[in-house]
Amino acid sequence: MSALKLLSRASAIIGVACIALGALAQGLTTPPVPTLEPFTDTACLDCHTNEAKLRELAQEDAPAEAESEGPG
Repeated sequence: MSALKLLSRASAIIGVACIALGALAQGLTTPPVPTLEPFTDTACLDCHTNEAKLRELAQEDAPAEAESEGPG
C-alpha cells in the first residue's frame, strides 16, 4: 500500500474518532437548566382581569369624522 493511501486512511480514522469523541462528550455533559423565579407581580393581572374596573376606566371612542368634514 502506498504511503499516501495509508496517510489518507489514517487521517480518516482519526477524523471519525474525533467526531465520535466530540459527540460522546456532548452527550455526557448536559447544560444547566435555568431556574425561573416564580411570578409574583399580579397587580397588572388583577387589574386587567377585573371587569368592573375595566368598565370604570374605559373611555368611549371619539366619533369618527366624515370624509366631507374637517379642514381642507
